[in-house]
Amino acid sequence: MDRPLISSPAEPFAVCPIESACDSPPTVRPGTKVFADFVMGNFGGGNSGFVRACSTRPSGHYTGKAWDWTNDANDPIAAARVEDLLNWLFANDYELFKRAGICYVIWNRQRWSPRVMSWVEYTGPSPHTDHVHFSFSEDGANGQTSFYTWLNGGEPMVKPVVEPHGVRIGYLLAGATAGFLIYTYRKDINRLIDKLEPKEKWV
Repeated sequence: MDRPLISSPAEPFAVCPIESACDSPPTVRPGTKVFADFVMGNFGGGNSGFVRACSTRPSGHYTGKAWDWTNDANDPIAAARVEDLLNWLFANDYELFKRAGICYVIWNRQRWSPRVMSWVEYTGPSPHTDHVHFSFSEDGANGQTSFYTWLNGGEPMVKPVVEPHGVRIGYLLAGATAGFLIYTYRKDINRLIDKLEPKEKWV
């Protein structure tokens, strides 16, 4: 698959703190889901899951910031599929790896992360021979990096909620009008308050 032409420079490698948080219940993040759909739609493979119940071992699955891509390391076709995607992500100085906000990848008893810039042996409880694990940064998982802007035709996936300009002006005019009326009729208002509560007056 060709590398997309994106005019903006790639972000630096994602900043990924230790995965110690746990949501209850964990829910898949929008960027994680979109990345998975894109990969399966363009490279094949299957979905081994996004979220997992909290446990003692740190994992992005507990906050919806991880995805397991089904592939069998002993199947030459599946192994070639994984290699194709990794080459695509790593090309041009790891451009798309950075743009997608990926923290690290685990596959076939090995782990790759920007911290060491190399594949190193992975000795966790799962050898990851039947799936590839992707963990994402907060921005990557939420679809707020340039990869997702490219997928969405140049628009961010998650747009900030901004009040229309006219609404803000309306608030200001309403506040100014209320202040003017209070100032103009303050004596009448004070007289009314005197009748209701003689001990409290506006000054």
